[in-house]
Amino acid sequence: MADALNVYLNESLGGRLREERGRLFFAYDRGWLDSGQFIPLSVTMPRQAEEFPDDVTRPFFDNLLPEGDIRTAIAKLKRVSERNTFAMLEEIGGDCAGAISLWPEGEEPRKNEGYSAVSDERLNKRLADMQKRPLLVIEDELRLSLAGAQEKLPVYYDGAQLFLPKGSAPSSHILKPGSPGFPHMPANEHFCMRLAAALQLPVPVSAILRKPSPLYLVQRYDRSTGLDGTLTRIHQIDFCQALNLPSAKKYEKEGGPGLPACFDVIATYSTQPAKDRFNLISWVIFNYLIGNADAHAKNLALLITSEGISLAPFFDLISTAAYPELTLNLALKIGGENRPEWIQKRHWEAFAGVSGANPRIVWKTMAEISAAIKQKARELLSDPGFEHDERDMLAKVCSLVGARATRLTQFAKTRGHV
Repeated sequence: MADALNVYLNESLGGRLREERGRLFFAYDRGWLDSGQFIPLSVTMPRQAEEFPDDVTRPFFDNLLPEGDIRTAIAKLKRVSERNTFAMLEEIGGDCAGAISLWPEGEEPRKNEGYSAVSDERLNKRLADMQKRPLLVIEDELRLSLAGAQEKLPVYYDGAQLFLPKGSAPSSHILKPGSPGFPHMPANEHFCMRLAAALQLPVPVSAILRKPSPLYLVQRYDRSTGLDGTLTRIHQIDFCQALNLPSAKKYEKEGGPGLPACFDVIATYSTQPAKDRFNLISWVIFNYLIGNADAHAKNLALLITSEGISLAPFFDLISTAAYPELTLNLALKIGGENRPEWIQKRHWEAFAGVSGANPRIVWKTMAEISAAIKQKARELLSDPGFEHDERDMLAKVCSLVGARATRLTQFAKTRGHV
């Protein structure tokens, strides 16, 4: 195992991560500190020459890694402990969320070697073997890491063909297969993302690929495309990283951040707080309407560039209520209540208070989204891109959306916004 890992932001050496007696330490590279292009690794790691201690370093880097069964399976395949953050990053930290890649000290980062095409046959073989070998380790020589507990794979997509990145080549999209036990998950997520877009929420473009089994494909918002088509990574951190919390604390009920803390992140760090606060308000209302009970702190992120810090486009929008075996209780309480059927006008009033926005804006936003969402959902349901069985499931989502929108419309009406 290496003694240290060099941390790169795009092609620039940003600093050095080292492990000593089980503790992690990070220090910025002097050249990066003096660079006119400097951006911090995290809002918890401001510009300084001194090394950051374990209690700051570990939460940030551990949040770059997969979670749950996927992390366990990768650790087993790589023959390292799943709790050993340093060893895991050494194995799979070559392409992480945002602009970060990690390489063993003394080893030059591999050059951008382009992309290798993935045939449908090869992809389906890997999908069939997914329970034994997670997609993130689809090839032994690839070092890919994405946070979260769902199967996913960073890919390059040119509009017709899927490719795997080689060397330091950046991916352009994230590919997610269906989840065993949860039917039509790709259709569910694609529908909810398109519905959000129809309501003017900031979300990346998504699609369903049929290979022939349905796969959810979403464009990476942490990438920018130059005039020559070259992809560049954009740095991002999730809200657990922004709050210096481990991924195990992503749920409010387990000691993680609630909505007050999420709005505090915007108020403290965003360079466009009014816009980001409005979008976060819309996100909370939208997730309530579609029945997304799994909207937690790691499903929110900040983009960090030389121009400023802003709330990232939204992702992982899914109607978890479509699956009876999953809890309906919200990951983030609204006005102190996480049971949707118990949420009353007073809870939304409390939510408006913690948002930091003028309450009139909150009620107006609620009224506008609730008024538009039912028709937009019905229009999307008729999209011929969805298959018959998928449409049956999505019809149930539309029914839930309609019932909850009616409820919110009534609340907003009593406030004079309908």
